[in-house]
Amino acid sequence: MSNVHGRDKVQSRFNVADAALDLAVYTENITSNPKVFNPTHQKVIDRITYEATAIYHKIRVANDQNVKKEPRRKEIRARLQAESLDMIEDLKTDIMISKGLFHLSMKRIKHWNKQCNRIRDMVTAWIKSDREEYAKLGL
Repeated sequence: MSNVHGRDKVQSRFNVADAALDLAVYTENITSNPKVFNPTHQKVIDRITYEATAIYHKIRVANDQNVKKEPRRKEIRARLQAESLDMIEDLKTDIMISKGLFHLSMKRIKHWNKQCNRIRDMVTAWIKSDREEYAKLGL
């Protein structure tokens, strides 16, 4: 039974990385369309694409930290998870700025925010799961 549960944890960590990758790719695709994202506001576009890419990077690297083999990596993993949550909020702020600046449709804004919220919820659940696992391991 615990073997299945362990696989579920691994799968959920991969799911959050996949969701973050999807967000980064989606963000790159839409911001590279000059008909939607006017290049005269390149600083905003660059910030948005940086945030989406950094969210994925932090989640992926956090996932690569093997705390069971190297308990000292617990702090690195937790820091990266927390930073990804902060960056999700930064991205959501810039999405709302983009709404007005680039006159984005509510449909696009809702979809983009839904992706961010899903990742936020997944990372929050991952953090909770890690805390429970660390307590079991005495870390």
